[in-house]
This record gives sequence, structure tokens and C-alpha cells, in this order.
Amino acid sequence: MLTKRLFIYLLLASSLLCNGWIWFISPNPPRLDKVVLKYPIGDQEVIYGIRTDGGGATGGFSYRYYLRNGGSSNDDEILSSLVNASPFLITKDPKIRIESRGAELKLWLAGRIDRFHSQVIVRRSSDDYHVMNTSLTSISGELGSMQ
Repeated sequence: MLTKRLFIYLLLASSLLCNGWIWFISPNPPRLDKVVLKYPIGDQEVIYGIRTDGGGATGGFSYRYYLRNGGSSNDDEILSSLVNASPFLITKDPKIRIESRGAELKLWLAGRIDRFHSQVIVRRSSDDYHVMNTSLTSISGELGSMQ
């Protein structure tokens, strides 16, 4: 009787651990909600600003910025193509100022910065990649409508 009960408890514990581990390591892509910015860089690249609603009622919106080879102008296609892509900037601020000079991007924003990468690699074709260097300046106050 005691052996049977111990076996059931061990089985339950191992099941909980296994399910917890699977949940922990499984990818959880963000819910991309709306395209809020399309900023062309030169002839081929576009910066897409995407609003995500992953915070729920307590977290609010966050904004993810991607640099991609411009393809579609349809918002639904853009959102579906970026689900598994990695953004170079994640912030809580919907207002961002962008300036492009050749292979360099300058960004200004006033909100919280969650993630930022200073170099972004853009795939132009199957074997052609382009590197953009980005600099970010966090300012105090509001940017207004300087997008």
C-alpha cells in the first residue's frame, strides 16, 4: 500500500516537472498587434515599428522595431513575417525619431528601453547581407511628432 502511494506521488511529481520544463523552454512568440511605423531606409530596407499587446492589463503595450528588407505593404503580411524575427529595439515608447545616413541609423526616444542592439544585419538575398550600425539616444521629456 505504501509503495503504491509513493509510486503515484513520484509519478505526479515527475509529470509536473516534465510539463514545467516543456513550458519553460518552449518559445513564446509575442502577439504582434499593429504596424505603427514604416520608415524606408534607402531603396531596400524598411524599419517597421510593431505594437505588441503581450503585457495584458497590467503591462500595457510595448513597441518592437525591426529592420527588414522591404517586401510587402500589407500590414497583415508584415505582422506574420515578423512573428519569429528578432527586433533590434524593444521599448515602451511609441514615439521614436529616426535619422538615416548611409549604413548608420540614429534613434532618439524618451521612454523605457527594454532591449537594444547596436548592429543590425539585414538579409537582402540568399547570400547577400547588409550591416547597419545604430546609435540610440535616450532623452528626457516628450519627442512630440518627430517620427
